Amino acid sequence: MIALRPQAASMMLIRSESTTGRDSRARSPSNWTPPHNSFLVTPTVATEAASWAEVAPAPSVELRVAVALRSAAGELRAYSLRQEDRHLRAAEKQLDTAEAALDGEPVHNNPTDALRDQLENLQRSHQEQQLEVDEALEDF
Repeated sequence: MIALRPQAASMMLIRSESTTGRDSRARSPSNWTPPHNSFLVTPTVATEAASWAEVAPAPSVELRVAVALRSAAGELRAYSLRQEDRHLRAAEKQLDTAEAALDGEPVHNNPTDALRDQLENLQRSHQEQQLEVDEALEDF
């Protein structure tokens, strides 16, 4: 079983990127602008969360948190390229999911939930590959 302490630290790091020090409930995506180079850490967090998801049992709190953190990092990375508010809202939702799981919200022990978490993890892997291509094209 993996420790949840690093996941909680990563969640706080991602949340700090998404809020830039302001209360996340008070800010609205439409009036938020990222600080310069604020999204440099999200690929690292996404990679770390992917490694947690790879070893986490399914279904489990560890898997739910790892996938939610990976998803939040991916949404922030997508926002850095496209500046669409939906990415910020999606990141916030994923952080809320991770936080709820860490706070003890029950994770259902059924095959459907396990499959959903694993599929979301695979989708995030594909999204990360697409973002890498988009970032490379942006730099070109």
